[in-house]
Amino acid sequence: MSHRARQALQTLIASTLVLACAGGSETSMTSLSGFVTQGPASDTTPTSMGATTEATPTTSGDTMRMTTAEDTMRMTTTESPDETTTGPVTATDVSTTSTTGPDSTSGGDESTGPVILCGNAMIDAPEECDGMNLNGKDCKSLGFTGGTLVCTSQCIFDKAMCTSPSCGDMNVDPGEECDCGNQGVMCTAAQLGNAQCTSLPSPNGGNYTAGTLACNSPNSCSFNKNACTYCGDAIKNGPEPCDGADLGGQTCSTQGFVGGSLSCTPQCAFNTGGCTNCGNNQVDGNEQCDGANFNGKTCASQDPSKFAGGTLTCSGSCDSISTSGCNSGNCCNTGAAGACSVVGIKNCVCGLDPFCCSSSWDSICVGEAKTDCGAQCP
Repeated sequence: MSHRARQALQTLIASTLVLACAGGSETSMTSLSGFVTQGPASDTTPTSMGATTEATPTTSGDTMRMTTAEDTMRMTTTESPDETTTGPVTATDVSTTSTTGPDSTSGGDESTGPVILCGNAMIDAPEECDGMNLNGKDCKSLGFTGGTLVCTSQCIFDKAMCTSPSCGDMNVDPGEECDCGNQGVMCTAAQLGNAQCTSLPSPNGGNYTAGTLACNSPNSCSFNKNACTYCGDAIKNGPEPCDGADLGGQTCSTQGFVGGSLSCTPQCAFNTGGCTNCGNNQVDGNEQCDGANFNGKTCASQDPSKFAGGTLTCSGSCDSISTSGCNSGNCCNTGAAGACSVVGIKNCVCGLDPFCCSSSWDSICVGEAKTDCGAQCP
């Protein structure tokens, strides 16, 4: 071995000892393989990751081991996770980015209200207008002398910017819906043309259900319905039992049920379809059972071909009965000939073993009842 090769070996051993002391007993041959012995740089041929490459010896006579592409790769990878790997990039180094979009497998909630088309720029009943579509109307066609007609987000006319020269004289003149003078509120019935919220159509179809009607006077002398309420505005108002999620504090219990989920119909009436009386020990409606009340049902009546006794179990939702506690009665016990009281099981066993019905229902008969004839025994 040349002096230069021996010197390189000593350097390698010293470095190995330093790494062993620093890293403990976990220094492996893999770590050692990260050092390339001295030789011409051109002897090491880089290869792409994933390709199988035969080890290529270097040309220097002082080389003490063979250098492979894998060893070259190990040199470029540090042991610290904070340092950057400079080796060839593999497919696993490329992170993929997935686009996030709507879950096509999940169904949407069913609508609990009417289909609202307001906002499609089309006039759909009971809309007066939709966006810039005023259905050919303007202030003059509605009886005013001028001004600007606009459409609200509820697809009803906003006539507040229409004008009438006589608006503000406290008299409802032709073209005016109302005239409450300069204050616009605290109107008399005559100043509102004997109209009120409940006599006017709402944006949701039908009339407003409650509220106080005012007047846009002394400007346009049109109705101001901001304080009017209607079914569909998600607020329980006036005579409405409920509106959307606003149930006015009511529950299934206050409606006379034991439990469940109370909801509101699009017509602002209570929907008790999700309420239940399960838990009152009475079999109501579509209930199969309730607590210990099985409405006269027994294990034997549930499956007379298998059960003779035992205990039924009612589900927590009162919609199903479990026979897991039922059994085949004396078919599971030894006794006199033909002692099994479940006719189907007895006929099955005696067809296989006539002794069971002619001489004795012994332990062999019991075993046959269980394994061959479907007997359910405790």
